[in-house]
Amino acid sequence: EYRHGYSTIFGENEDPAFFVSQRTRLNAQYKTEKLETFVSFQNVRVWGDVPQISNSDENGVAIWQAWGKLNLNNNWALKLGRQELVYDDERFYGNSQWRQASRVHDALLLLFKKEKFEIDVALAFNQSSQNLSGTTLLTPNQYKTLQLIRVYKPLKNITASLSFLNIGNQFVNPEDDEDTETYFSQTIGGHFNYNKNNLSIKANTFAQLGKDRLGNNLNTYYFALEAKWKRNNIVLELGFENFSGNDDNALSNGDNNAFTPLFGNNHWYNGFMDYFFVGNHINNIGLIDIYAGALVTLSDISKLSGKVHYFSGNKKINLIDSKELGVEVDIFYTHKVHRCANLAVGYSHMFATDNLKLIKGIDSNETNNFIWTMLTIKPNLFSNER
Repeated sequence: EYRHGYSTIFGENEDPAFFVSQRTRLNAQYKTEKLETFVSFQNVRVWGDVPQISNSDENGVAIWQAWGKLNLNNNWALKLGRQELVYDDERFYGNSQWRQASRVHDALLLLFKKEKFEIDVALAFNQSSQNLSGTTLLTPNQYKTLQLIRVYKPLKNITASLSFLNIGNQFVNPEDDEDTETYFSQTIGGHFNYNKNNLSIKANTFAQLGKDRLGNNLNTYYFALEAKWKRNNIVLELGFENFSGNDDNALSNGDNNAFTPLFGNNHWYNGFMDYFFVGNHINNIGLIDIYAGALVTLSDISKLSGKVHYFSGNKKINLIDSKELGVEVDIFYTHKVHRCANLAVGYSHMFATDNLKLIKGIDSNETNNFIWTMLTIKPNLFSNER
């Protein structure tokens, strides 16, 4: 990756970043009629972060996924362990595969499926260690409890899913660690998809209520609409997203009106430069993203894609009349270089406004661009089916 304004405005006296990162995974799966298990070991590193001669690897090998699934009968199944929760278009429930470590959950998942009707119920309760007393969670950036119910039903040309998510976040007063509280937020919404002939239309709508991590009252909304049209080797898309936000980039009287896509694959949706909702732009002025793109299949092994985003705030910044944040252009090319290997190359450019510079807290007229290339090698070492 070459970063010259990735994720934030590039400073005038800074040097660009350039590095190579690597993710290595070894997956093992066992499956029978009644039982399925999956284990994935993972190592994530930046080239050079460990000396050439070293007795240990500071990154180590971690468990990315480790779960077992029991098929109780023809309709019911139980899946538990470290696993992904990926649904629909990954706008709200995704695995964030662009981030090398990716997103997983320690959870129990109860699955019901009859014909084309599905119900998923996910439950999780997280702790920092095996305590003798108390249930205060100290793990940073981790929820304490999760309860999810999702219902999915396809119709003739429409698929629809409705979900209810209850998240409990642990609050610990930094000035008094005896002052703790668990604050709960609720996210309610649905995903809808229409397909007929060469046209597909999808919509997402969600609302968040309850309390945020600090105990502020949540009253937020999000909705999106996208259309895709396919003709021969070309796919054209046009869409928009609207995330509610806070006036003047600040909470008011303990009320938080900024929607947060908690587990969404934000990199794919709001620009490859990750200016929004990738560890940033939380509890901010919200976001309106209007975009248009095209995907061209050049051959059986290569594709070229481009997308333009027009970003603006859902709310104004202080006394500034304009809500404009900037325009981002993303271009990437993929090529299958081997039956087990794929190469991707991309370039992104952010044309930032003064409003975006104000939000990021950096006043600079430097160019903001991002260049990356990725080689993915996924061989199947061996399989034995019987």
